[in-house]
Amino acid sequence: MPPIADPPPPQPSPSTVSVLARPTAGARTTPARARYVLAVLVVVGACVACLGPVSPSAQDYLSAAAQARAVQRYDRALADYARAAAQLPTYAKPWCLQGEVYGLQQEWPAAVAAYRRCASLGPDDATTWLRLGDALQQSSDRAGARAAWGRSAALGGRTAIRRLALADEQDGNLPDAIAAWVRLPPQDPQALAHLGLLALTRGDVETARADFVAARATPNAFADDLVDQGFVALAARPFAGARDFAELGYDLLAAGMPGLAVAPLRTAVARDPSFGDAHSFLGWALWQRGAAEQAEARREIATGLRLAPGLSFAYFASGEVAFADARPRDALALFRHGLSLDARNPVLWSEAARAALALADYTTAEIALGDAAALSTDPAFSSAYVQFYLDHDIGFSDSHALTAATTAAARFPEDEHIRFQLAQVYDLLISPSDAYYSTLQALALDPTDPGPYLLLGRFAEDSGDIVAAALYLRTALALRPNGPFAGQARELLAPIAAIPV
Repeated sequence: MPPIADPPPPQPSPSTVSVLARPTAGARTTPARARYVLAVLVVVGACVACLGPVSPSAQDYLSAAAQARAVQRYDRALADYARAAAQLPTYAKPWCLQGEVYGLQQEWPAAVAAYRRCASLGPDDATTWLRLGDALQQSSDRAGARAAWGRSAALGGRTAIRRLALADEQDGNLPDAIAAWVRLPPQDPQALAHLGLLALTRGDVETARADFVAARATPNAFADDLVDQGFVALAARPFAGARDFAELGYDLLAAGMPGLAVAPLRTAVARDPSFGDAHSFLGWALWQRGAAEQAEARREIATGLRLAPGLSFAYFASGEVAFADARPRDALALFRHGLSLDARNPVLWSEAARAALALADYTTAEIALGDAAALSTDPAFSSAYVQFYLDHDIGFSDSHALTAATTAAARFPEDEHIRFQLAQVYDLLISPSDAYYSTLQALALDPTDPGPYLLLGRFAEDSGDIVAAALYLRTALALRPNGPFAGQARELLAPIAAIPV
């Protein structure tokens, strides 16, 4: 956020300046002068004593809040921002900073209110409206988010233009997305990459190729993604048939862009209505667009399964529909059929586990989660495997839980969530030293996760160190006052709540 001018610091009084001023070089202080200076100091001191303690200034409160944020005491930071705002009620900065902290706590309605107050006080800057839009988006107010981003874009905010363009892509408003991307500088690599993708969805390979070349003119992550996700290779060859458009749609789905995938997949289906793969991909893209597209999505997924019985993806999409319809047994059968066609697909193994859990088939779920973790290089699958043991209190007597956790931690040593899961496993196995040090390692990887603070607070409380316990537990609550660990933190804090830390 661009800096908002701070209030001017208080100026010392003339008498204080004269007392604190250092003598010039070579000057000598006579005894009479020394007595005079001492008398002035006594008078000044007496005046200060008469006036009583000086209240902190708004700047003092802002500085204290910054220090509190640095040690994750967001509760104290919010209190200090409120005090600063009370002293300077027309000053926007404390409200903007409150919005930031509420966002860190994932308290989105409070963040929205703070940013609205900040925007009303001014100055009217792009960053405030951008952050208001982001908070509204997190609050599921998409219309409000677009309005705030639009205001930010009108004030010159380029990030807001990106937000609007991506939102248009997600909604399938491709002409509006193009109009947004072209508002960015002509050599912007993200804009070039997306304009190339939008051209490719129309089958305009020449424009796509030119945009991709321009996007790759300098090293950047967007250009790398174009290569890694197969789009550069697609644009480098003749592109006209149903299979070309279906392949593009699938690649866009794999890249997490279902809104962009719909257009080329509709083209693929139109050019070859008997091409089952395209029907399956189109159905899944529509399914992810929300309730308004559900009826058509179901028809396309069913058509895909009928026309492409040898496609594992068709069974995945059909299994997801069955699961959404509360038919986990049918979903498990469909996922298993898909695995018979593609046994090394971690997503199918993971979804089979989810269906098995819905049926309370823990043995099948454990095996499926283990296979998903082993086959994927994404730590999320390994984390899900360990979480299975933690959630269901399974695998602790036969070392399965510990093996899963230690394997995951060895594969992904920089993943804080997995390290914290390992600490939880050690804790449940009553291995306090291993649990303690694993918790400290997790905290070092991410000091903003409330989980390790909760565990450390319980360790400290159990050992009788109630001051440390209160500090850890208050920090856990400050980080996520309504998060998944908040209830446990409040319960542990209740007996020692009077300790002022």
